[in-house]
Amino acid sequence: MASYFRICRTLLKNVAQHARATRASIDFHVLGQTLCLKIEDNGCGFTVPADWESHKRQKHYGMYMANYFAESIGGKLQVASTPGGGTRITVTSPLHYEAA
Repeated sequence: MASYFRICRTLLKNVAQHARATRASIDFHVLGQTLCLKIEDNGCGFTVPADWESHKRQKHYGMYMANYFAESIGGKLQVASTPGGGTRITVTSPLHYEAA
């Protein structure tokens, strides 16, 4: 759960710093054996890069770190965003994950 806290904190910080949103929502639930976190905003959106490593090289660390935290718990971060169209980020991971 600590990683989900870090993911949520990182993504909400991004919304506050970059999105110029007037609304953001958080949905966190369990679906079968999967944890699901969804954060949506009505902000300015952005062009999703092909990979977060290149985003990091441009000194945009938030999404890189959120992806890193998701992968650390066997999860996947998915981003749907377009400039001017807001952003929806979904993180899914196994309910029970044991790191190797």
